[in-house]
Amino acid sequence: MNMESFDRILFSSNPKYSFENFVCGESNQLAFDASLAIAHCNDKEMYNPLILFAEKPLGKTHLLHSIGKELLQNDQTKRLGFISGSEFTRLYIDYVLENGDNLFYGYFDSLDVLLFDDINLLDQSNKMSQKYIFTIFNRFSSLKRKRVVITAGQPVLELEKYGFADNLISYLNFGKVVKIQPPSLELRLKFLRKRSEQYGIVLPEEVSVFLANNITSDLRQLEGSIVQMISEALRRKPNISLELAKEIFKEFK
Repeated sequence: MNMESFDRILFSSNPKYSFENFVCGESNQLAFDASLAIAHCNDKEMYNPLILFAEKPLGKTHLLHSIGKELLQNDQTKRLGFISGSEFTRLYIDYVLENGDNLFYGYFDSLDVLLFDDINLLDQSNKMSQKYIFTIFNRFSSLKRKRVVITAGQPVLELEKYGFADNLISYLNFGKVVKIQPPSLELRLKFLRKRSEQYGIVLPEEVSVFLANNITSDLRQLEGSIVQMISEALRRKPNISLELAKEIFKEFK
């Protein structure tokens, strides 16, 4: 494996994710504000690392992508890495075991910002991969101009139950941990309106209310319900109705 193989973790902007189309409410405002501050390099508290935590799909990855997109828009010379916990373990196995660690560390040292998604998916049984990511995080945090942003699907203190090393948990606790709370009914309705507009459809109010009242803690499922209704409407030509929404909802139960 050569160093060019590392280019797959270089951040690439996804048009689906931006700060502009992130739906804000009381439950996620702190996470949004902290992410925006990182992206604009004006966070007075200098969160390093910033950890965004939510046990359900509530926009962590969206914010991570938005940070990267905004940073590159402001400075195209920045080198950003984007990798998930499971991808890091595979990268470690593919490269370090065969080639040693100097170039491995060197590649991460060449990045200005590391966006690390779903750290809870890091292979807990592979203690060496935890050792390497801990060292990389520490190297980033020791340099003022380098930043680390991490998302987690488990509370930091609970990661110990899943085999995470004490020093890695201590590092995460040292950072700014922002929890994204479950969305309110108001936010769920706002989310449905925003996403349906992006898909080019208008959800009847009774459909939006039904979905928002029945899918309460997972924004990915809410968006999935819209996609399913569009698919069924195209396939069977019915109107998007409350009856269709109830039929789709059965698939999410």
